[in-house]
Amino acid sequence: MLALSDLCGCVMHGRDREVGRVEDVYLDDQTWRVRHLVVDTRHWLRGRRVLIPPAAVASADTERRRVEVALTRVQVEHSPPIDTAKPVSRQHEIDLYQYFGFPYDWNGPAIRLGNLRRADPHLRSGQALTRCRVETPGGLMGPIADVLLDVDAWTMRYLVVRSPHGAPERAALVAAEWVVAVDWSARAITVDPHQQAVLQTSGYEQ
Repeated sequence: MLALSDLCGCVMHGRDREVGRVEDVYLDDQTWRVRHLVVDTRHWLRGRRVLIPPAAVASADTERRRVEVALTRVQVEHSPPIDTAKPVSRQHEIDLYQYFGFPYDWNGPAIRLGNLRRADPHLRSGQALTRCRVETPGGLMGPIADVLLDVDAWTMRYLVVRSPHGAPERAALVAAEWVVAVDWSARAITVDPHQQAVLQTSGYEQ
């Protein structure tokens, strides 16, 4: 498992030279799979941000603050441009994956209906998750402190949730499959009420 907070800030190195610094990940909020790493190229491309497919990642060593990718600087430089401040369309994602030569394995209404140029409503920032709170039918559980990723499958496995009244170093782990609803406008995530007993006894040392 790898914490999003540890991944962000890591320097990304390509086959020949440094590419930039990992800034965020984009997740599918239905499957919780990581679809892109958001990388700030900093000075060499004048601060341009690029989306890198997780399939390109060869290794991630957060102790050394280093992520290795099987791409060259030239490949990154000539990748389809994107404004990360705006929603990403399915067509743009497909263009990116085709350019880098990696298969895309998602499907859904946007593709089936041919609405490829519409913004994908299920593509969300991992950093945005850490500004949300988790709720249960019994009330507020607490704010999300971090996200734990399985980097072998590039999937979110757990939300790290702090108790609003507990010790700051203690937290509960909420499995991704326990999430039953997400209200992004209210920054609220609701979890399965049948897991409430598990949540109350689970602990995670930060």
